[in-house]
Amino acid sequence: MKYESLFSEGTLRNLSIQFHLECGYTSLTYYEYNPAKEHFQRAKELSGLDMNMIGALGKRTRFQQNFLAQLILDVKRKEDIPAPEPDSELTLSPTPLASLPKDHDLSDDTVLNQINLAEPGQYPMPDLSGEEQAVILGVCTDFQKNNPIHKLTEEELLAFTSVSPVSPCLVAFPLKCCECPQLRNLAPCLLNGTF
Repeated sequence: MKYESLFSEGTLRNLSIQFHLECGYTSLTYYEYNPAKEHFQRAKELSGLDMNMIGALGKRTRFQQNFLAQLILDVKRKEDIPAPEPDSELTLSPTPLASLPKDHDLSDDTVLNQINLAEPGQYPMPDLSGEEQAVILGVCTDFQKNNPIHKLTEEELLAFTSVSPVSPCLVAFPLKCCECPQLRNLAPCLLNGTF
């Protein structure tokens, strides 16, 4: 690809990730799914993230008594890729926790806000930079656009969006819209969103 020569190896990695994400979203805008998938895959490779759908025991509803298998996204950083430098000029700075919207617990539904895992320490989430979180959201969007509307697809999208409470500097509104195909779930998501 012609643009690869613009980014030197390793020095502008975050800028290259941002470039591939923008190209992926632009391709999706014009319904060019194969180039979009290639750009999101390249951004994922550059970020050094390894994302796998796995099953873990957990509870999803308030009244559930037994732990059942739940689909979650296991995110790990590859060993040969260094962790991003937080003071880099090219990386997105995280939003301070005081500036983030509060998570309103409406307590009017049986579904919990997030899955209550039987062993939460078994699947630790690495501290993700803004670009790495954007890569997860990009892969989620690509997955959503390339799969039919189906209950199984919704479950897999829920696994992607469940990563967000651990990484609060993601923008809440687009992420919540990905997980809200039903109208009854829209009100809590809009209350938790930022505009």
